[in-house]
Amino acid sequence: AELMAFKPAKFLGVANTKGSIEVGKDADIVIWNPDENFVVNKDGHTLQSKYPSSIYDGQSLKGVVKKTFVRGVCVFEGGAKGENPGFPTE
Repeated sequence: AELMAFKPAKFLGVANTKGSIEVGKDADIVIWNPDENFVVNKDGHTLQSKYPSSIYDGQSLKGVVKKTFVRGVCVFEGGAKGENPGFPTE
């Protein structure tokens, strides 16, 4: 956690609100399964991207995001955007 969250937050000057899970921080968290595989399929919408194609189309990749929380609000869950997609404003 220190190498992937705290140190980058400190380097970027945002360690007062990011980089660790504690009271008063933003609660930006990604829950993922690093062992699960998926096949990229641009027509099957396996990637959430603004660009309509991918160099990875048809390839099997490892690591699947299950949920994403921004400021404690779920914005992505199980392959689809959450009920309130986007960044919370409060």
